[in-house]
Amino acid sequence: MRAEEIVDGWANLLGSELWDLAQNVTNSAKIKENYTNSNAQVEKKEPEKLLSAIVENITKMLKTKMDAVRCILQAAEETADAYVYNETDQEFLYYSSKYSMTVNYEDGKNFTPEIPKSLENNAYMYLNMTLTNDTHFHNIEVDTSHSSVHVPTNVFDKSKAAQTAIEWSEHLDDVFIQNYNSDPALSWQYFCSSSGVMRHYPAMHWHQETDLFDCRIRSWFIEAATCSKNVIILMDNSGSMDGMWHHIAKFTISKILDTFSNNDFINIYRYNDTAEPIEPCFNNTLVQATLENIDIFKSRLDETQSMGYANLGVAMTRAFKILNESRQRNDCGDEGTGCNQAIMLLTDGVPNNVTEVFEEYNWLNNGSNIPVRIFTYLIGREVSYVEEISWMACLNRGYFVHVRSLDEAMEKVLKYIHVIARPLVLQAEEHPVSWTHAFITDNTFEAKREGFENYRLFTSVAVPAYDRKLNRNNETRMAELLGVAATDVPIEDIEKLTIPYKIGVNGYVFIVTNNGYLLMHPNLRPLYEGRLNLNYNSMDFSEVEFLDDDFGPRQINERILELREALVNHSEGSILGLPVKHFYDNMKRLYKESYDYYYAPLHGTPFSVGMALPQSHGNYWLKVEDEIGKNQHLKIDIVKKYLRGNNWRIHPKWVYCKYHYTEGHEFATPEDELVHFLKVITKERNFTWPPNQYGEFDFTLEDVADEEVECGRQTWEDDDYYCDKDLVQRLVFDAKVMEEAFMIMDLNYNLLDIYGVTLKYVATMSGLTKWEYIYGEGNDTVRDFGDVHSRAIDETWYRSAVLQHQIDPDSFVYSVPFKKDPNVKELMMSASHAIFPRDAGHEAPGCVVGFQFQHSKFFDRFLETIDMNMTNCDDCNTDWNKDMVDSFVIDNHGYIVLSKDRKHIGKFFGEIEGSVMEAMLINDTFETVTVYDLQAVCVYQRTVSSSSNILLTPFHFIGWVIHWIFTKSMYIFFETNLHQLLSSSWVLATPFDDYDDVLVTTEKSVTTAAPRKKLRKGQKIEEEEYFKALREKKPEIVNISEPCDLKANLYLLNQTKFINRNEYSGEEKSQCSKPFYAKRIPHSNLLFVVVLASTQSCDSKLSASKQTIIYSGDIQPPCHKLELNRLHRRKLLGCFNEHPLESEINISILSKQDFIKRLNNVDINSLILVTYVKFAKIQCNVTYGRNPLFKNMPRLYIEENNTSRELVGFAEIWAYLKEQIFDIDQFMTEKQRSDSYAYCKYMGNSLLPGIYCTLWVDMQNYIDVTRKWFRSALLFPINFWYPYSKSNEITAIVKILTPDENIEDYSYILTDEAKKCINDLATKLGNKNYFFGNSTSSFDAVVYGYLAPLLYVPVPVSPLQAYLKEQDNLVKFVKRVTNSFFPQQKLEYKHVDSLQREDDLQDNKTPTGTIAAAAFFAATAMLTYGIINGIIRIPLKDA
Repeated sequence: MRAEEIVDGWANLLGSELWDLAQNVTNSAKIKENYTNSNAQVEKKEPEKLLSAIVENITKMLKTKMDAVRCILQAAEETADAYVYNETDQEFLYYSSKYSMTVNYEDGKNFTPEIPKSLENNAYMYLNMTLTNDTHFHNIEVDTSHSSVHVPTNVFDKSKAAQTAIEWSEHLDDVFIQNYNSDPALSWQYFCSSSGVMRHYPAMHWHQETDLFDCRIRSWFIEAATCSKNVIILMDNSGSMDGMWHHIAKFTISKILDTFSNNDFINIYRYNDTAEPIEPCFNNTLVQATLENIDIFKSRLDETQSMGYANLGVAMTRAFKILNESRQRNDCGDEGTGCNQAIMLLTDGVPNNVTEVFEEYNWLNNGSNIPVRIFTYLIGREVSYVEEISWMACLNRGYFVHVRSLDEAMEKVLKYIHVIARPLVLQAEEHPVSWTHAFITDNTFEAKREGFENYRLFTSVAVPAYDRKLNRNNETRMAELLGVAATDVPIEDIEKLTIPYKIGVNGYVFIVTNNGYLLMHPNLRPLYEGRLNLNYNSMDFSEVEFLDDDFGPRQINERILELREALVNHSEGSILGLPVKHFYDNMKRLYKESYDYYYAPLHGTPFSVGMALPQSHGNYWLKVEDEIGKNQHLKIDIVKKYLRGNNWRIHPKWVYCKYHYTEGHEFATPEDELVHFLKVITKERNFTWPPNQYGEFDFTLEDVADEEVECGRQTWEDDDYYCDKDLVQRLVFDAKVMEEAFMIMDLNYNLLDIYGVTLKYVATMSGLTKWEYIYGEGNDTVRDFGDVHSRAIDETWYRSAVLQHQIDPDSFVYSVPFKKDPNVKELMMSASHAIFPRDAGHEAPGCVVGFQFQHSKFFDRFLETIDMNMTNCDDCNTDWNKDMVDSFVIDNHGYIVLSKDRKHIGKFFGEIEGSVMEAMLINDTFETVTVYDLQAVCVYQRTVSSSSNILLTPFHFIGWVIHWIFTKSMYIFFETNLHQLLSSSWVLATPFDDYDDVLVTTEKSVTTAAPRKKLRKGQKIEEEEYFKALREKKPEIVNISEPCDLKANLYLLNQTKFINRNEYSGEEKSQCSKPFYAKRIPHSNLLFVVVLASTQSCDSKLSASKQTIIYSGDIQPPCHKLELNRLHRRKLLGCFNEHPLESEINISILSKQDFIKRLNNVDINSLILVTYVKFAKIQCNVTYGRNPLFKNMPRLYIEENNTSRELVGFAEIWAYLKEQIFDIDQFMTEKQRSDSYAYCKYMGNSLLPGIYCTLWVDMQNYIDVTRKWFRSALLFPINFWYPYSKSNEITAIVKILTPDENIEDYSYILTDEAKKCINDLATKLGNKNYFFGNSTSSFDAVVYGYLAPLLYVPVPVSPLQAYLKEQDNLVKFVKRVTNSFFPQQKLEYKHVDSLQREDDLQDNKTPTGTIAAAAFFAATAMLTYGIINGIIRIPLKDA
């Protein structure tokens, strides 16, 4: 007998016996016959109608969510508008999510949260909550009768802003409850106020050990407020940004990055003398702000080192060019108004404001169009050039903040959101709905990357709310965001509406966003071994859908791009016959199939729905009639007849019937729930099916975005429910078909015993799975088959059996686990077979039957078969006897099912007999298909360092101190540059041919090229040394998980080659491999391979294992994903990037403290002189000094007739100006001149001593404001001793002036004298615009110099300031001068009150006089001492 005949005999014997066994156990022929007898109708699907039904289902659901948040929005705006804040009522109570005591309603257990010591006195405010475990809210303890409030850790709940939000939002409970009653499937509802207070429904306890949650940085809040953004962050990386400042800058950037989402495109450039991206791959482009890219940016931030000098002009130019290219590429309009773009600058100071760059790139159409906003972040305590950096923001529609420490970063970062939201708020009519990308939660709101056990995928819908009252009731233009209303939408709730039983096996529905990213897809894998995959919510459609082509990794087929573009563009249509390849079973198996794709938009959202149907078996389905009615007519109890016992399961993710309110209607299992509803349905003869989950579809798809909503919608009764009528009817039909045939036990027990068959099973297209143990119940220690395999058409064996049917309808798919289940004593094999009922010449998937049997028995039978054939063969070739060959049974993917060596089981055949596998590839017995996994996570071991050697020796600390002293000394040398030790402040006056409206500019601002920036803006020694110490670290090996790309060469058996026996003998030959024969085992997916072991072969190994793709050259990670960044995106609708009224908003772009610092950083003499220069329309340049040691200031340099001279001191400069053509007092009478002189003396004798007491004598003001400012504003080491020295001197002067040596009492006397002076000034001014009519005079300049600083000085205790604010005409006088002659200061002077409201939060957290707040009046304080000492005179000549 030839070897071929021997192998053929073995294969046929096994195949025949297995087929008989399978037929006998599963009774598949009878089940197929029952389909025919039950009049199963095979009907062709209408894919377009099917997709339309799915779109309708999902749209109805999403519309209810949008209506819910719109109702919250309407109630919020109306309630906030009607609310009146009562300053005297501070005794309000509320349910606190963090600090309220909770009681569990069911077990009575109490939980008392730990209240921080700082809030212990407020414990009475927090109302107790009674909570109940609610199944709808994932068994979390909640109270659906009211909401509760979360207040961020850095927000004081008794501040005005927080209290206001807490009190008025309490009225939202009625809307929350109404929404929930109208849509019991509604998830968490939120309203996040602009102050950070979040009211959420239902009430719950906040389970977080460290509460870092702030609703204002949730994606739903930011996206609703700002829409999509293009942002470039510029990080000052020069030498002065070393140490603590560098750390603060990185931390601030990290917080900025946390505010971005998938709809934003960003980049970060570090600059010194050049500007380079912190990630070289991202050069000259913007990348999408995905979690993965943000993680890359954060890791690159840690690698930056400060060095060199700063050239801001180069950095700004590069940023503007990138943004300009982005505008042109993304069709932002001719003037770039269609895109939200911004530059965010982080630095410790800038020497000029790069005006020439703005004029070239950002001030388009003569400055009427500014496409790019500029946000500036001043880093550190010791800062310079505040004017330049603040006005960069002011002149470019931006915002300026000063970040002094790490704890300020988050609050300062959030301010930019409200600025970008201004156009949205100003239009005031539309409230655009925004939908977020997918995000993961596990019953907490904590941001984390690992420890997810029962995670869920969500999207959120949100709408912005506007502060009607604040925006309407102010004298000037305002644009304040009230907050954002939102609710979460579980993705699994959307999946339930996709009618999966009609889609069918191996078909699927997916959702793609406007960015081409997956919101829902069966191949989307958010987690890897409990760790969050960083790109889980930015997986592109092209990264999971692969055509059957020879393209390499990340090479996208044009047809996939065509399909993707249609989805992104909200198009409707289809693309048919795409040959695709899908891997499954942990990337060990694959199948190839031609798919038809259908797609349609989800109106009112940025999403599109796609549906994929396999051409071979996805175009037909079984249609059933009224099966329940038929059984009722026959008086058959469906449950007792077809669904008795506990050996059946239904698909756990599908909805058959369900109560709208799950609480109070809990069921132990889905099967109990189904039985309950079948009894309800069959109870009535003429049963009327209830409305579906979301009621009647009474609106068109195109009207989904309509903001009109009926908030008093119909609510459901407690016992109302809904059903999927077609699914329930199909399940009853399937149960009937399976019942008789499945229960017949006419079994060949002898054959069953040979193979160790333990159970049989059947799963249907309706999600019904039944199983039966052959010998009674299974082992109690083993989980039931249905508990492990309850997902029917989604089970791997089900899908494989249907695919195998396309190759050989009369075959079973046999498989063995790759790893043995530790819960199972015996390794079990599975055999599955798909049954396709036929009708009118067509067939459709009906069910899959199968059985399990012991692998050990199969192995024994395998050996017996070989022995039996060899024993009965007298003339067999001795070279091919059983001892000379290695025999294998492998499956259709090349994995070993049987081998003499049991260790081979589950391994890939190519790893054992590589040369033989290669030969089979050459002969087309197998084919290789390369697949790619582009959402994998790889774990690497990486060496990092720890800070253990910080404590090495004292010599390290000494070295650090010496280095710090040296660098600080060098910094002082360059900062003062010698000439500043001789002069402090000067005014340069030169005549100009052309008059410029901007009369006063800083000298540095006219410099074109950025000068070398000073090295070292040091900080406190302990901060400096701490962060330097962290750089010396001890190596440590840790596991790091990162996104990566994998590939695998998978294999498919060419079964057709064997089925057509006449074309193939089974003999395989190769020069390199051992001789072997391969024969398909009939009626199976198995291949019998016999190898002549005694011969030599090439040492070759093939692998089907996953391998990490190593990219090199220009496509190393993250460069390998750059092509994705260039794929088509669709811009979001409802974005407002500009508004014509925005220029009228009179809220400073600076925070109150930062503005006050910048407002008048000159002494009073200089302010008077500059005011005079403004009145006289003299053009000059002003430079401000920081050295208080020199009293000969200001200085005037005059250039005339090619000569120059210097005037020193206020009196000399004043006299010179009045002698020239600049005398503005020419219109004054003799009496008026006399009065002005007298009043100037009066102010010097009465008003200035009052200011003097306010700043230096009152100890609270001195400690909280004056001293702190001098220490932070002056140069080291002057900043430490100067305030103390001056305090002693000034106190001594006051004691001299105090007759009874009671300095506090006499300070009150001085303040009263100052009040009288203010009163006399108010009387003299009367109703006039200026003191001597409608024209300005030198006297007006003097009064303005005194009153302007006093009006805004932020001291905690200031009776004098309060008295000045009561003089309405003087306040208007100061503002009038500012508006007319200081246009740059107009915004700040005019609305400092609104700025005060803006910073109520910080005022409640810390003393009012902070370091930054004192900046405004520091120079004024120095001058006060000078004037009282008689150092400075202000003479006014008589006419």
